[in-house]
Amino acid sequence: ALIWLTLNPTAVTAQAEFWTTTQAIWLAAAGPVTLIPLVCFNAAARHLPFTTLGFLQYIAPTLVLLLAVLLYGEHLTTSTIITFAFIWAGLAVYSVDIWLKSRGRR
Repeated sequence: ALIWLTLNPTAVTAQAEFWTTTQAIWLAAAGPVTLIPLVCFNAAARHLPFTTLGFLQYIAPTLVLLLAVLLYGEHLTTSTIITFAFIWAGLAVYSVDIWLKSRGRR
């Protein structure tokens, strides 16, 4: 991607002035800013049970929904609310089942 950005004559990045701006710094920082949290999550995920890791995968889409509705003022439709209610109800049933099974083994 960097080769294309530097060699494409129609790209803004082909102009020398671009590389002296703060946009170039943001572009260069985008890689590590994205990579470091993913590497940390990968390292931590190796030490978690799969049930916990599966539960954590539901948190990100829910936070994105809350961010869109509460911060950005996106319209929340009835179908979206019903869909999320079914997803979280299924997750609750699954979590209670796992919890009851783990209590029975002790």
